[in-house]
Amino acid sequence: MRRSTSALAAAATLALAFATAGCSETDSAAPAATGTAAVEETNRLLAAKSAADAAARAGLDSFEADPLPDLMLGEPGEWSFQASDSFAEASVGLKGLRIANREAEVSIVVRKAALPAEDFDTATLPRWLAGDYNDYPETWNQPVGDIHVTCYGSVNGAANLVAWTAEDSVFSARSSASVEEPAADSGETVETAVEVTMTPEDIEAIVEAVR
Repeated sequence: MRRSTSALAAAATLALAFATAGCSETDSAAPAATGTAAVEETNRLLAAKSAADAAARAGLDSFEADPLPDLMLGEPGEWSFQASDSFAEASVGLKGLRIANREAEVSIVVRKAALPAEDFDTATLPRWLAGDYNDYPETWNQPVGDIHVTCYGSVNGAANLVAWTAEDSVFSARSSASVEEPAADSGETVETAVEVTMTPEDIEAIVEAVR
């Protein structure tokens, strides 16, 4: 578990927007939106061979992701890594969750970026880093060791998005899922996005695994 955090991590509310921090020419300037589909990629992502490779591509000193234990969302597979010129990303698929009697494709995406040297806006969501422009009605804080994690969701205690700082870095993690359903006008199936959330235990495991 990480023991060292920045002074920002001790704040009662952590919400980060990077309007001017490390953005490349391919960054999206999309406005805030509402709804579960309002999740966008903000930088062009390239596959990375490892967490260390993702860190190097993103200009970070380090990036690590330990194997996750079984979560309420399912049994995790292995991490895969990507990077932009502004952040490193680790994503993992989870198996075993059924929604409406169908196997769900569940994933968790964690991103790490350097804290900007200049002042940044702490009054808004960490939308740039997470690529999540949803307007969540609930915001609350969860301690994980010495780290203060800010959680966002529709119901307190069930998070769609979380964010935290450690030393000179900022992190985000979000959950998503989809199920295959039969199309109404054909025999084919279509992939439909469904909402899944992280429990306090899930959040603790994710925060402890990534650094």
